[in-house]
Amino acid sequence: FVEINVTNSGVRPAAAMLTALHFHSGVALRTHAHFNSTTLNRMQHLAVSAQQSNLQTIPTDCDQRDERLGWMGDASLSSESMALNFEMAPFFSWWVRHVVLPEQRAGALPDVVPFVRYGGRPADVSWSAALPSVAHAVCDVYGDTETYREAASAIAALVDEVGVEARAGLGKMRTPYGDWCPPPARMGKGQGRKPSPPLTSAFSYALMVQQAAELARAAGNASEGARYASLGREIVSNFHTAFYVGNGTFDTSGTQTANVLGLALGAAPDVGLARRRLLSLLRARRTHYDTGIVGFKFLFDVLDQAQAHDAALAVL
Repeated sequence: FVEINVTNSGVRPAAAMLTALHFHSGVALRTHAHFNSTTLNRMQHLAVSAQQSNLQTIPTDCDQRDERLGWMGDASLSSESMALNFEMAPFFSWWVRHVVLPEQRAGALPDVVPFVRYGGRPADVSWSAALPSVAHAVCDVYGDTETYREAASAIAALVDEVGVEARAGLGKMRTPYGDWCPPPARMGKGQGRKPSPPLTSAFSYALMVQQAAELARAAGNASEGARYASLGREIVSNFHTAFYVGNGTFDTSGTQTANVLGLALGAAPDVGLARRRLLSLLRARRTHYDTGIVGFKFLFDVLDQAQAHDAALAVL
């Protein structure tokens, strides 16, 4: 709702007031962060406000244009951050029940939930990964396994479905979006360079299996957890075989995302070398990132694990 005061002639006076009502689902704020940096404080404020604007009964995207749909990729990559910033357990639990509605074909989730207007089915693997990612965020942040218990059979079906796709070859995994919207080399010139198309899907498959293992163990199902953990190690090994090209580098694309995801999975044979390679890629761009949304989600975790906090701050 926006109200603008104008004169009878329709010309807005200099002292006109613009009033906006910021509305969103009633999730309570749970994080109050304060930094010694005005820039970081402003970034946190903008992040919280943007997440609030996109919590409209379902987690939406693109509130700045006439779209505002339940894109699964956005929900997946933001779920941990949203769970840290807000009390999200009831919201996520409600939404997960709609992700796993009976009319969804077992395992084959769409890119958008509810499935309207855009996207496809089956989804890009990194988009369907929202189901285990959201359940994992609720469990990890709140210690709540109920959302997982409601979705456990659907998560198992999803892992099986993606597994069939992976067995046909990592290079054949569905990747219509991949590392969505990396910054272009020149502003306004579309998207920048992405990793080889199947890399993000292979990563997301490995991650959803790792999350399924952690969720099963948290819910007291040790045997299921062990089975997923074993499968996860196999996928990480296959990821290394498919994408590691040597000298600390993943993929021939030379992107930051490829190295970030290889490190995040633990697929680097020499972790120190792979970390130095990532830092060199950042320095080459004067600490600007060239990742899309998948790489960006894990960039700062990887830099933290490398104790490269100065580099992480410089990127921010």
